[in-house]
Amino acid sequence: MDKNNFYSKPIYINQLKPEVINLVDLGEELQVVVIKRADEILVIADICPHMGGYLSQGKYCAKSHTLQCPWHGYIFDLSTGIFIENPNEIIWEKLRYPTEHFKPKTTPKYKLNQLEYEIDEDKIYVRRQSKI
Repeated sequence: MDKNNFYSKPIYINQLKPEVINLVDLGEELQVVVIKRADEILVIADICPHMGGYLSQGKYCAKSHTLQCPWHGYIFDLSTGIFIENPNEIIWEKLRYPTEHFKPKTTPKYKLNQLEYEIDEDKIYVRRQSKI
């Protein structure tokens, strides 16, 4: 493992609480949400792709394996990272109508920023993302 491709601060597996949101600071101005579920570990940037809310302050549902943003309630499937529901749409449904610029039946393409990692003994090293 080339350490230059990874953040220097590891995540210690034995410090992760199962089935909850674990917030970990990797340094270099990057905080991540880590969810440990059975033999699965997810590492996600702590930023909602919709409007930048802190996902660490959101709600994790172990039963449906989803993560809900605290700002607007957007719900993401943690198996795929894709946006699956905006609970606010039920409230607004009767007030909104299709226009040239708004298509109510169109699903946004938001997706969680799931980060790649490698495990070395009891530590998780998160891979740096390439700058585009």
